[in-house]
Formats: sequence, C-alpha cells, structure tokens
Amino acid sequence: MRYGATGRTTAKDWIDSELSMRDLQPYQWPSEDELSTVGVRPVFLGYFFKWDAMETFRIAKEHGFESASQPKVGIYEFADIDDSFVIAVHHYMKWLKYGFTRTWDNIALEIRAGRLSREEGLNRIKSLGQEYPREAIQDFCRYVGYTEDDFVGVIERFRNPSIWSKSNDGVWRIEGFPISEWSW
Repeated sequence: MRYGATGRTTAKDWIDSELSMRDLQPYQWPSEDELSTVGVRPVFLGYFFKWDAMETFRIAKEHGFESASQPKVGIYEFADIDDSFVIAVHHYMKWLKYGFTRTWDNIALEIRAGRLSREEGLNRIKSLGQEYPREAIQDFCRYVGYTEDDFVGVIERFRNPSIWSKSNDGVWRIEGFPISEWSW
C-alpha cells in the first residue's frame, strides 16, 4: 500500500545505518500477493469522491463530532484535534523544507473550493504572520530531552537552500514570496 503518510514509499525504502527493518515493523504492510491471497483489496477513497474538508466536517458534526475551540495548526478547528504537539512541529518543518505551512495547505483548499479568493487567502496568511509554534516546540524538546537551541540547530539543517536565501542582514527569506510586505 502506497497511500497517505507513507508518501508512496514502503518501510524498505527507509532502512539505513540507523533504522533497521525491525525498527520499522509497525510500518510494514503485507505484500500485494499476501493481500490478494486473503481477498483484501486496498481502496483509496480519493478515487471515488472529491475530498472537501468543510463538507466532511459538516457530516461529522451531524453524527456528534465536536471540534476544538480553535485550530491546533492551520485554519480548521476540527482538524488534528486528536494529535499532540508533534503535529505543529511537523508542519513547522514544512515551512523550512518547502516554504509553506498547514495554514497555506488549508487556505489553498478553501481557494480551490471557491470559499476564498486568492487575495483573501493571501491576506489571511499575512494577518496570521509567522507561525513558529513555540509552545509545541518547547513540549517536543521536553519530550525528547533537547534544549530549544539544540532543536533549532537540528532543524535548520533541513532548511531548503533552493528556496531560502540569507540576506545581507542575516535574515532568511524566500525570493519571489507572494506577500511582498512579509515580516521575516
């Protein structure tokens, strides 16, 4: 199975000098032959209906789902509510690696669904500004036994140099960023 979080990889793709197949046991799927033999056929629901976060939320609410009072990350108060501090750290890493965050993901969905214009979306991102999840990072650091400085030192190694550049004043920026008045 090569859908969702595995990103079209299998556990075998992750093995290196630090990760063994045993370490990755929870991520090992039965082979396609094994699944076929017992009559299991994986189905990716995206092939059958268009995903719409707001519509899914509406249906879930009709069946008793309760959202959080505010978003954990992004703009949806109903997403990621069962997750710990790790989700905010994960989405902050997307900022360094790809130059966008969960908020950008959510706003892109809203623009594609016709609920926001591009201008409204960019204005919303601008009003939210930098999304450094300090509290989640502090929780993560306590959990793994790192200082915040150590953590920042590690994650900075993953900043994507093909999109980020350091200006003469020592500030990281993304050239051609869609919000000209962005506070770096």
